[in-house]
Amino acid sequence: MKHTGAVTLSVFYIVFFVLNGFTTFASKYYAEIGLTVSQIGVLTSLPTLFGMALMPLLGVLSDRAKRKKALVSCLLALTGAAYLLVDSLTDFSLPQPATRFLPLLALLSLAQALIQPVTPICSAISIEYMESIGKSFSQIRMMGTIGHQLGVLLVGAFFVYSLRYLYTWTAYSLFAAALLALAFPPVEGHQHGKAKVSPRVLLQDKRVCALLGLVMIGTTTSLF
Repeated sequence: MKHTGAVTLSVFYIVFFVLNGFTTFASKYYAEIGLTVSQIGVLTSLPTLFGMALMPLLGVLSDRAKRKKALVSCLLALTGAAYLLVDSLTDFSLPQPATRFLPLLALLSLAQALIQPVTPICSAISIEYMESIGKSFSQIRMMGTIGHQLGVLLVGAFFVYSLRYLYTWTAYSLFAAALLALAFPPVEGHQHGKAKVSPRVLLQDKRVCALLGLVMIGTTTSLF
């Protein structure tokens, strides 16, 4: 089949972004396992901030990595393994579920640190590959939108009465995405040559700093 790499990337984006559809209901899940409003606020903010703080470092390392698809697969599999442990931190045998909050916070922070670099890495791989075959990245990214909506519909269909196994099924979707990532088309990456661009050089560009500022404001306000 011609351009099988584009097909693989399209299927990956659908499967991977099912995760976003699932985690839309994370705060509802936290309420269901007995967490307070304050605890829910902490769980929906601190892990994300922790992941964002580590993303620049992981982004630079991943852009220079020779085996990018193996790196993506590893990050997805490790995040899935972390999500599989989420339910084990809650005792569902009690009339009111009891959750060990601090271990849950640490586990979700680790998961966010692992998962946040995946989207930009996959975008870089997809853009480079689609440019090499003369196609637009937009058609690949559209598959992510479809995956997100599919995730929301699946939650509505299978978690009607309880969200108890939400993270378990999210882990399954991550494992499936990890397998698909191993079939990514090979790309060299924009920093594969001898000339490396330091993050310090990028941050000296006022346009890059302005863009980062806008992204930070847009991300934090939308999450809030």
